[in-house]
Amino acid sequence: MIAEKRLLFPVLLALAAVFLLLGVVTLRSGADLDRLALVNQRLLIDTALRNLSASLAKSVKDYSWWNELRENLLGDFSPAWAEHVLIIQGAANFDLDSVWVAAADDRLIFGRELEKEGESWEVLRPRLQPLLEDARAAPMEEPLAVSGLALIGGLPHLVAASAITAEKPAGDQLVRHPRSVLVFTRALGPALLGEIASGYLLDGLRLVADGDGMEGRPLSGADGAPLGRLVWRPERPSAQFYGGLLPAGLVAALLLLGSLAVFYRRLREGVRHLERINARLGQVNRDLEEAIRRAEAANRAKSAFLANMSHELRTPLNAMLGHAQNLQRESGLSDPQRRALETIRRSGDHLLLLINDILDLARIEAGRLELSAAPCDLYALLRGIEGWFRHRAAEQGIGFRYTEHAPLPSRVLADEKRLRQILRRQGEQGRGQQAVLAHGEGRSGADGPPQAQLLVQFHRGQHL
Repeated sequence: MIAEKRLLFPVLLALAAVFLLLGVVTLRSGADLDRLALVNQRLLIDTALRNLSASLAKSVKDYSWWNELRENLLGDFSPAWAEHVLIIQGAANFDLDSVWVAAADDRLIFGRELEKEGESWEVLRPRLQPLLEDARAAPMEEPLAVSGLALIGGLPHLVAASAITAEKPAGDQLVRHPRSVLVFTRALGPALLGEIASGYLLDGLRLVADGDGMEGRPLSGADGAPLGRLVWRPERPSAQFYGGLLPAGLVAALLLLGSLAVFYRRLREGVRHLERINARLGQVNRDLEEAIRRAEAANRAKSAFLANMSHELRTPLNAMLGHAQNLQRESGLSDPQRRALETIRRSGDHLLLLINDILDLARIEAGRLELSAAPCDLYALLRGIEGWFRHRAAEQGIGFRYTEHAPLPSRVLADEKRLRQILRRQGEQGRGQQAVLAHGEGRSGADGPPQAQLLVQFHRGQHL
C-alpha cells in the first residue's frame, strides 16, 4: 500500500499541476478578452464622438454658407428670422441646444440661449477662442467647419464653428478679412449619452468628474481644460467564455478522473503482482541462503573430519615408520628382511604423502592454505626425489633417468614441502612424464640481493 501511495503521489501532483496550468491559462485568456473588449468600447466611444462632431460640423457649415443667413444676420439683422430659423428649426432638425453668432471682433451678435445656460459671453469666449480662430483661418472662397468640446453651464458640449461666407464670393469678398462665425452646440447630457449608449452598445454610459478614480474616456475642451470622463459598464466576455468552458471542463475533468481511476486500478494490480514476485524471490533467496549455510556447515564438518582422520592416521603411521627405521639400523638382518623393511618405509612415506595431500585439500577448501617460503638446499631435495623415483621405477620395471642439463643454484627460496609434493605428484601421473627445471636471476626488491628463481615445467616425452 505504501508503494502504491508513493507511485500515485507523483501522478496526482502532475494532474494538479496540469489543472493549475489550465486554470491560469483560462483566467489569463478571460482577462485578455475583457481587456480587448474594453479597448474596443473605447474605440466605439471615439467613433461616436467623431461621428456626432462631424454631423454637427456639416450642419454649421451648410448654414454658414447660406446667403439668406448672411443677409439676415450681418446685413439688416432680423431677430425674428434668427429665432425662427436658428433656434426653432435648428433645434428640430439637428437637436441643437444653442446657436451663437460671433462678430468679426468677437462681439456676440446673436446668442440668447446663453441666458438659459447661465453663462456670459465674456466667460465663454476664451473657451471657444481656438475654434473661432480656426474657423476664420479657412479659405475665403469656402468655409471650413471645425469642432471640439467646451464646458457650458457646467456640462460638456459638442461645439462646431464655421466662418460665415458668401455662397459665391467675388471681388473684395475673396480678399482675406475677419469674418463672423456661426456656432452650434449639443450638450453631452443624459439624452445624447443615452443615444450613444443604445447606438453603440455601451451599457450604463455616463459622465463623471475626473477625480472619482474611475477609468473611462477622458474629455478635454478646445482650450485643453479637462471636462471629466465618460464611463460605462464594461463588457465581460470572460463570463461567457468561462460559461462556455464550464461544460467542456467538467467533461474533461470526468475523463481525467476516469483515466486516473483506471490507471490507479492497473497500478494496484501491477504493484501487487510485483509484491508477489518479490515475495517469491525473497523465499527463493532465503532457501538459497539456507542451502549455502547447510553446504558451508557440511564443508566445515567434512574439513574437520578429514583433519581429524588425517591426524588419527598419521599418528600410527609415524610410529610404524619410526619402528621400520629403527629395525633397519639393526645388524644381522638378512637381505630379504632389509628389502621388506625398505618396502614398509617407502609405502609408509607414500601413504603419509597421501594423507598430507588430503590435509592440503581440506585447507584449500577452507581457504587456509599458505606457502611457507624459506631457503632450502635444492640439490639435497632433488637427490631425495631422485632416489624415491628410482626405487619406484625399479619396482614397476620401468626406466628412470635423471639429467642436469645446466648448473642449478645450490639454494633457492621455496616452500620445500610443496615443491616436493609437486614433483612427486607429477612423477606419479604415469609413464612418459618429464620434469624440466630451469632457473634465472631475479631480485627480491629494489635494493635486495639477487635471488634464484626456479621454473618447473612438466610435459609428455617418449617412453624411457
